[in-house]
Amino acid sequence: GRLGHGDHDGCSLPRPISGLHGVRVCALSSAWDHSLALSDSGRVFSWGLGLCGQLGHGDEEENVIAPKLVEDLQGTKVASVVAGARHCLALAVNGCLFGWGVGKTTEEDAVDALGLQLRRNQCRPLQYEGLRLSRPAPVRVLTPSE
Repeated sequence: GRLGHGDHDGCSLPRPISGLHGVRVCALSSAWDHSLALSDSGRVFSWGLGLCGQLGHGDEEENVIAPKLVEDLQGTKVASVVAGARHCLALAVNGCLFGWGVGKTTEEDAVDALGLQLRRNQCRPLQYEGLRLSRPAPVRVLTPSE
């Protein structure tokens, strides 16, 4: 299901992802076994392997074989997404940052991809409290008369 075509088959030639038909995709991000698509309206879709909650659907689904809306980000216009090995991040247009996926740290596995020192995987987008990113002001080119 990593390709998002609704099946487990491989594909030797590029073809449209039917689950995104009618969605104007403006950005994609993919990691080992999962992918994210960002629509031009700021909606986030995910698919692939979600054993650590990295799909953001509220569970640790083994396979999501077609794009599925990340419901918990509804009402938040997302500007950018990135998929990591076992986690994902989304930056909203208002500067808020959300993360989900591997969050637990154990003696055997010291991975804390989200940096939140959680004792469990984060299966839904979680806003980083107290952290707000801002974009630099656009560069203004002055003319000689100014």
